[in-house]
Amino acid sequence: MQEKLRYSRRSFVKGAAVLGLSFAALGASETLAGCAGSGDGAASVAASNGTKTFVYTGCWDEKGGEKGLWVHTFDEATGEMADAKRVTDEISVGFICIDYDKSLLYVTDECDVPFDKDAGMGAGGGGRIWVYEVDPLTGDLTERQCAPSFGSNPSMVSIDPTGKYLLCSIHTAKPCPCKIVQDDLGAWQIAPACPSANCVVFELNEDGTIGEVRDIMAFRGEAHLSQLHTVTWAPNGKFFVVADKGTGDIYSMVLDSEGKLELASTVSLGKGYSPRYVRFHPEKPWMYCNFESANEVVAFSFDEKGVLERTGAGAVVPEEWLARVPEKDGKYEQQDMKMTEDGSYLYTVFRGSSDNLVGKERVHGDGGFQGVAVLKIDQDTGIPDNVQALELDCAWPRGCALSPDEKHLVVSCLYSDEMIALPINADGTLSADAVAVEQTTAANVTFFRAPAA
Repeated sequence: MQEKLRYSRRSFVKGAAVLGLSFAALGASETLAGCAGSGDGAASVAASNGTKTFVYTGCWDEKGGEKGLWVHTFDEATGEMADAKRVTDEISVGFICIDYDKSLLYVTDECDVPFDKDAGMGAGGGGRIWVYEVDPLTGDLTERQCAPSFGSNPSMVSIDPTGKYLLCSIHTAKPCPCKIVQDDLGAWQIAPACPSANCVVFELNEDGTIGEVRDIMAFRGEAHLSQLHTVTWAPNGKFFVVADKGTGDIYSMVLDSEGKLELASTVSLGKGYSPRYVRFHPEKPWMYCNFESANEVVAFSFDEKGVLERTGAGAVVPEEWLARVPEKDGKYEQQDMKMTEDGSYLYTVFRGSSDNLVGKERVHGDGGFQGVAVLKIDQDTGIPDNVQALELDCAWPRGCALSPDEKHLVVSCLYSDEMIALPINADGTLSADAVAVEQTTAANVTFFRAPAA
């Protein structure tokens, strides 16, 4: 792996493919001559309205990474990130949710803490949710709470439209312990004790801290272990969607005024799909999902009750690229996905590479590819069409976020320990004129623009 220097000048973009409907016409390769650097960092970073913008980066300790939560300043004009400060080294961050009304960050700790009655884990172990208060002037965080998530490896949290409840999806852990069961004939059998993947509803206190559990809906799967990966609200606030990465199902659910859950519909995509992230069009009844295994972003329509219907799909990378995935320990998957506020473009991060822990060393294998795909949404049909597949010279890009002004897409790279800010062109495609900053085990990224005074 190439050694990284802070604000180093090097090529981050390997090449860009501009894709049409048939993927026949690949655009000319782009090579980035250099990356803008900022030395020791800007003393003051302000948005156009005079407020400051911060980037919160979560670290993920799976496969040899480090735990941690960091904050950087972000210059919206240049994309430069500076003034890095570590908030904590205790959390393996799965997701960050922001409540702007209360200036709070909710952070999932993607872990599986064993049950310990003396440690105060009243939920029986599992993961945790941390609550931090944001100082809008400095971006500094003050811990307000650490609460059990009522399940192992909480993957995402979101606040319901009323602000009364916090929802959490539980990815759960692999079935390690065993249990003893009897079959239909009365014979005793040893079976895996599969933990449940839960959708948990917490009541929020007036100060935004997490209160009591109001409801839990548990999923276990049959042929495959359930692994809930997302809990995302529709813009109309009438329902939300949970993606089950383990079974390939997508559930739409409703929440009543008392915080009770009800399943509205289930879409089963079948073998070869591991649904991961969900995004909604801001105005039209369209929803989009990317996958950990399938090479496409699927579009859905929905009615007022949240019943989903598949309407089409757009490819992420040209099919011939999949032959470049390393045969030994290689894997193709999509990672994070974001949509512009007007619903015109989707950005989905991908990798087709071999990234593994060998002994105590994180190794990014030879060959393969990784980068970001840009899909344009047809505003008449809602179908996504791939307009760019941009390869990045990095290792395991995992998270991404659009800057508040939507002039940059920041990609966090887990194995190359960096964050890359890619300028967004007027046509929604990504520019090669990137800016990068070193950041250990960068797994996910979230922006916070301080409210105007």
